[in-house]
Amino acid sequence: SKAKLSAENFALLQLGICTFKWRPVSETESSCVEAKPFNIYISKRPSGKSDDSRFMYQSSSMEFLAQHGFDFSRAIKNGISYLNAKESEKARQGVLEEERKVLSKGLYLSPTPKRMKLSSST
Repeated sequence: SKAKLSAENFALLQLGICTFKWRPVSETESSCVEAKPFNIYISKRPSGKSDDSRFMYQSSSMEFLAQHGFDFSRAIKNGISYLNAKESEKARQGVLEEERKVLSKGLYLSPTPKRMKLSSST
């Protein structure tokens, strides 16, 4: 689809989510839908030494964002980092491999209320 192609070719800078809640009729107001929008800055960061993604943009989109107060510095510095599907699978495999190494040594992760602690099974 067009949205998928755009997401694959252009840098994502912001994710918008909106929650909706039905407000039934009260004595003073009629029923309505309450909407709460949330805008989350996101930023693609390198996931390894050899991964340094290129930033591709459409100039008219950048101009629109700038005219409407988009904070590019905040998005880049403080945006939530994300991985694409290939990077995510590579990271997942790395975590699974580390888990196999730990388990093969007879160690296990013992959860505590505040943190995970590495403990010996013996």
